[in-house]
Amino acid sequence: MNFPLPCFVGLAVGGVEVAVPGYVRQAAVLAYCEDGVTVANASSLQWQHATASWDVIDTVQLWDAAAAGKQLGVVPVIPLEIRQYDIARIPASGITASYTRVWRAYGTGAFGTLKFGGSSDVFAALTAVLERAFDHQHVCAPGTWAPGPFSLAA
Repeated sequence: MNFPLPCFVGLAVGGVEVAVPGYVRQAAVLAYCEDGVTVANASSLQWQHATASWDVIDTVQLWDAAAAGKQLGVVPVIPLEIRQYDIARIPASGITASYTRVWRAYGTGAFGTLKFGGSSDVFAALTAVLERAFDHQHVCAPGTWAPGPFSLAA
């Protein structure tokens, strides 16, 4: 993989991505941090307010932006319930991972002297921070009020 890496971030419950009206994966860019080993999301991610309960989010999923449907990684998070009107948010550098190339040996030659193998790129030590905010604009928006049958104004 080459960095910076454009990707999409999804939220899941028990490994199954949220599937409610208004929910969409968020575009992100993973880039190297100053240490040259760790990669993190370059900017904060914020979903639209939940129009219904999303249940208890326990997983953040990373999806490849170039290859539709290819999952790059799954990150467990501290379970957080997203209720109606809540806003799910991941701060900048809230998703971090060590990225490394791993050599995998297999097979043997004469008397075990030759090894064959290959390398693969893997994410290690994935972590994510998920936050919840409240969308007060939609709850407190002005509307039409009419007195009920038991109100003093009736």
